[in-house]
Amino acid sequence: MKKSVKILGIVVIILGLFVLLLYVDGRIGVSKANIESDARRSQKIDESWAAAKDISEDMAALIFYSKDKSDFTYAIYIRRPKVLFSKGYFFRGAGSAAESRSHIQHFYDFSYEGVKSEAFVSMNKCKINRIELNNRTIEIDKDKPFAVVMPINSDPHFYNDEGEYVDIMKTKL
Repeated sequence: MKKSVKILGIVVIILGLFVLLLYVDGRIGVSKANIESDARRSQKIDESWAAAKDISEDMAALIFYSKDKSDFTYAIYIRRPKVLFSKGYFFRGAGSAAESRSHIQHFYDFSYEGVKSEAFVSMNKCKINRIELNNRTIEIDKDKPFAVVMPINSDPHFYNDEGEYVDIMKTKL
């Protein structure tokens, strides 16, 4: 009896260490609720910066910006559904590309990782106020930066406050 209790205890400790190792190694992922704080910490983003974000079941897009909107950083997270022990979102990429300042940056082609979404981020210098999709319209505040995640092949069309179509800039991470 004592021997089986010892063996069970050793097995529990080994499993606990295994799960801890997976967590520390980043293989379990970040929870939906902690994505913004993880991005702020990993990208060294000041707490005073505002954030626009959108999170789907398999992707998160965030854009952080200073009060005067002169500086910004975006972050993309994905959720890998096919990975064992993967319960959260994983950092996929970040940056502050000059293109995002005046354009809509489109992050796409994560299908090889099982992701069925695409992300769009912009400082919204183009004054986008709506996105028309196949089956709905998303209203956007024309004076604020935005991050939007939508299913692949939603065929989005971005329009500014004057009703003009605005092109996107495709970016692979």
